[in-house]
Amino acid sequence: MSRGGFARGPVLRVGDLLQLRRAGSSGGAGSAACVVVREPCDSDPFFTSLTPQGHSLRHSANDIRFVVRGWSTKVQKQQLGADDSIRRSPKVKADSTGLLAHAQLPDSLLAHLARFEEVVEQNLFSRATRARQMHAHFITHSHSVSVSDSAKWLFSVDTPSPAELYAVYSFMLKNPKHFSLASDRIVPEDSSALLFDLIPEEEVSNISWLESQTRGSQPGDALVKFLEKVQILLKRARELSVIDVEALSAGNFLTPRNSLDNSDPVHFSDTDKKFIKAIRIAACQPFSSLNPNIYLDIVSQGILSRIEKTKISSPGAASANAKRSAAIRLLKDIGVLTPWENTSIESLNTNGLLAGIPNHGMSTWADSAKVDSEIWVDRCFDEFEVNDSELHPSNRSEPIASSHNINDALKAKVPLSDPLLEVIRDKVVFPSIPISDSFVRHDPMNPLRHDFGQMPVFVIDSPTAQELDDGISVEHTASNETWVHIHIADPTSVLPPTHPLSSIAQLRASSMYLPERHYPMLPDSMSDRMFNLGKSKNVLTFSCRIGDDDIIDYKIRPGLVRNVKILHYKQVNEVLDWSHVYGISNSVDRFFEPMPWVQNATKVANRIDTSKSESAITDAETIESLRVLQQLAFRHLQCRIKNGGFVSDQPSFSVKVLPYPQPFSPISPDHAFEWMEVLKRASPDKSAASPLVVLESNASNHLEPASNMVSECMIMANRVAAKFCAEHGVPAVFRGQAGLKDGEGSALAAAALDHIDPVSGVLPFGAFRRILPYFSSATISSVPTNHFSLGIRTSAGFGSGYMKVTSPLRRYKDMMMHWLIKQQLLKDAAAPLSGSFENVFSAEDVVRIAQRSHEIERLTDKVSSASEKFWALEWISRREILWRSGAPQEIVDGGVPIPSTKVSGVCMPSIGVGPRGPVIWGPDYRGLSDWGSSCGTWEVPFASRCSRPIYSVVITREWKGSTFGILGDLGGIEARVNLNFPNQKSGSIVPCAVETVDPANGVLIVSEI
Repeated sequence: MSRGGFARGPVLRVGDLLQLRRAGSSGGAGSAACVVVREPCDSDPFFTSLTPQGHSLRHSANDIRFVVRGWSTKVQKQQLGADDSIRRSPKVKADSTGLLAHAQLPDSLLAHLARFEEVVEQNLFSRATRARQMHAHFITHSHSVSVSDSAKWLFSVDTPSPAELYAVYSFMLKNPKHFSLASDRIVPEDSSALLFDLIPEEEVSNISWLESQTRGSQPGDALVKFLEKVQILLKRARELSVIDVEALSAGNFLTPRNSLDNSDPVHFSDTDKKFIKAIRIAACQPFSSLNPNIYLDIVSQGILSRIEKTKISSPGAASANAKRSAAIRLLKDIGVLTPWENTSIESLNTNGLLAGIPNHGMSTWADSAKVDSEIWVDRCFDEFEVNDSELHPSNRSEPIASSHNINDALKAKVPLSDPLLEVIRDKVVFPSIPISDSFVRHDPMNPLRHDFGQMPVFVIDSPTAQELDDGISVEHTASNETWVHIHIADPTSVLPPTHPLSSIAQLRASSMYLPERHYPMLPDSMSDRMFNLGKSKNVLTFSCRIGDDDIIDYKIRPGLVRNVKILHYKQVNEVLDWSHVYGISNSVDRFFEPMPWVQNATKVANRIDTSKSESAITDAETIESLRVLQQLAFRHLQCRIKNGGFVSDQPSFSVKVLPYPQPFSPISPDHAFEWMEVLKRASPDKSAASPLVVLESNASNHLEPASNMVSECMIMANRVAAKFCAEHGVPAVFRGQAGLKDGEGSALAAAALDHIDPVSGVLPFGAFRRILPYFSSATISSVPTNHFSLGIRTSAGFGSGYMKVTSPLRRYKDMMMHWLIKQQLLKDAAAPLSGSFENVFSAEDVVRIAQRSHEIERLTDKVSSASEKFWALEWISRREILWRSGAPQEIVDGGVPIPSTKVSGVCMPSIGVGPRGPVIWGPDYRGLSDWGSSCGTWEVPFASRCSRPIYSVVITREWKGSTFGILGDLGGIEARVNLNFPNQKSGSIVPCAVETVDPANGVLIVSEI
């Protein structure tokens, strides 16, 4: 870990006692205590620990869940009893003595370890009655409790022993009905500080009621009534699991899924809703070895096992994924979820970090935050008037006085709901200035703003972009200097860090973009009307001059931009130089075969014809400025390449769902298929038709010049910000990346870097696969640090590291850095510091905010990737169904017309009727084969089909006896590959067809043809 970095796992030393947790370990029983006997070294990056029986375990720091520091030193002073010398099993492995000797630890340590476990069990047995009262004791005055406080109460001591701490930790871990570990990723240096959330009494009572209804051979009365309704709905679902072949033949691919409209509605009672809620939690709540989903076994063994055609063989032994899959399918069959529901958000909500996402029922405050945010947006529109893109305070509203007391300020001054108040007090890091619900009516930066006049500012983005938060321009000065200006949206000109909207933004940490909808950090209406470039003239501008070897000068200024030109990537691509783009440049290393996506991008470039483009850029001044910006960006890229910077040649796809955004399904529906009514109200044609799925397979940014230019300019801005913060001592969040990790084969991996394309800086796909096992993750730090893949060195050239400041509308860390930078600009100008920019955040505050925000951003990226894969597999499934059911070639290959000029790609409709619909499952797929309409009931003979969809699959890896690859001509979607001849080398390209596709479980299996 670099100096000032933020660690995730504890630092371990030889002799520490610990408990290990690994993927797949059971949550309730807990694993045995171990003692560390070897630390990582250059030849082995893992720890080695011994169990009481002498078994050795290799693990990383992130596998640790409980630590007792310096345990071996403490116990060596204790005397063993007469029987302790033979405590070790006679089956102890021979190498354990050698490991202990190498660690300079006595052989008797394992006997001490066995004795420690006995003491833990004795402690739990002797305090069993009091332990059962622990939840009731703490829940009356707290929502969470530490291991230390629990042990003090349980054992009536001021300083609990390691065995007492371990005992209470084990007890709470074994009782998920009452306790939930507050974090299963980050273990503090002192494990006594570990926090457990206390399950609310209402939920404990509800779990007990569910257990009473589902346990035993005879279900409870309420469950019997619910199961009767379920059987009715399942029967209807099976009857509607058909393909409408007649509609298909007539060219009608938009058959509504509203065939249930004429059926008598099945209403859900309050007790029915309790079962539905339990099934939904079982299906969607994250599962981990530390925090087992207690609802999963209740639902699997007590509900699913009683439903015909939904049973899981041996439900007690079935995997968590199989149980969750069955629960999701049941919810779709009975009309609680739409057939195409994407449950990625709920299932990936690790540690509740996504609790701020509204309309999913994941927290009591998320929906309140959405409503309250709109109240504050309306207030903002009352306080400000937007005239000609300039903000002016109005006289229609007066700000409310500030208060130093956060509780008083939030309760008395801010119209927020109680659940939101509670989470703000709990999670938000407040600045050390008075809390106020007032907006910045008189921006202290205004006297410092540089007016860029009529200089063209180019905002380049996709047509569907929600937040237009960056623009670029070029300036030639009278002194013959050329400056690149990166203009960033300036929400902090209106929002102070003390405002409730800022607090809500900190809770959310970032915006999240999914194919079917997005979840903004700041309200859309506010960004669109007040902050987006083109709507507001206020910007924070990061400027630099590029020399032959690096950036040679820089400025940061608040600014005004008056001539904003909004352009789209495809427009800009038409006027830029493509000769520096990977795959087109003659300098591409032919040692690695060009991948399908590179070949496709080359074809796109060759087809560009501006004479046929209705939106072509024709203004000569605009074209010249864009080309100068491209040249300067290329020069900066060359500087980074010389320092080892590169971008990997990875395919990418873009998927959109129309209509956009999709409406939300009811969280607790009153009757089955209530979502149909929601869809009808939201859809233009008032039908409950399945959404259209549009996929664009050529979406790799490094394969087009406009994206390359914009991303390089953003890197310039982020480097300028890092330089400024480092030179002025501004508390900041720097980003870095260590070099390749050491290990067996690392020398060969390092040699792969010799194949970086010297023109585009692209590392070929095959070369990148070689270094991937040794590739370090990005880190955040409170001090400047090197960034390996970006080619940024703190001690070379411009120096001072890297950070992110270019997306303040969608990342809270960026907005926080704007406040801090502005504070320093005011100090440098000897300007008076107003309340908004005086002692904004301390260095400690920045670290706390950065850690939480970084985890949320990591998780939102994971959800976005999972959602994109879900809809991509839905697209593949629809295409395969069209082919198998006899659709014409032009539809199978090109889809149907897209009802939007902003979206490009191939649009696949849905032709299935009913909640189950058709499925594509091969004979060896271990899915629930009784679910969905099997292929034989709707497929047409091969002679009646058009040419089969074939995909170019690039082999990437072997894992657990299976071969995996990516669909090279479809944006890199991963699939398991059944090969005719096994042991194909990585990078081989084989033609394949789809055998199995299950979007709900993220499964795609293809077979070589």
